[in-house]
Amino acid sequence: PPILRIVREHIGEVEIIEDKASAEEKPAVDQFYLMLRREDRLEALRRIVDSSDDFYGLIFCATKVESDELSRRLVENGYSAEAIHGDLSQEARERTLRRFRSRQTTVLVATDVAARGIDVAHLTHVINWDLPNDRESYVHRIGRTGRAGRRGMAISFVLPAGRGRITLLSRSMEKVLGSPIKIMKVPSVEAVMARVRERVLRETLEAAPTSLSAPTSLSA
Repeated sequence: PPILRIVREHIGEVEIIEDKASAEEKPAVDQFYLMLRREDRLEALRRIVDSSDDFYGLIFCATKVESDELSRRLVENGYSAEAIHGDLSQEARERTLRRFRSRQTTVLVATDVAARGIDVAHLTHVINWDLPNDRESYVHRIGRTGRAGRRGMAISFVLPAGRGRITLLSRSMEKVLGSPIKIMKVPSVEAVMARVRERVLRETLEAAPTSLSAPTSLSA
């Protein structure tokens, strides 16, 4: 009210447009962050992807160069990844998005500018390789997952110098989304291997012919 009094005194009557997002419009996202050294980020990312049942996500980088570099390193490590940024032609951008939407590619590394307008259903993860510059960018990023009744996961990689920023961002998210950004540990090698074994066994059983029955014992 005090602000409105000043506005009316100096400007006159104005139209007030208020944005009230309902609870249904808020992304259903579990938010986490990892405290990491710069050189440990790739290994942490690999473990997160490998420990997920069906990773399908966006990874946000601060620069075009870093997007290309991260995409290249992921491909070299056997992951289905591509990068999208402002240096791509419109045709190349559309080809990249088609492959991502059809899940020929399951990891898309992007800059904030290049990710505008990308609307892909059923993303499981959003990874902040670099922290965004402001709260609005963070909400816009993580809002790509946790849609249509599905829960998503947002994980931010935080370097030691970013400890203060993630603390402020967590407090802000608690007010905006009703939940803070919680710290998590990098999945252990043992946990990753256990999940990989479970996934391989499940996929093997699903691929087995349904006509096969359990073997019967032979009597002597």
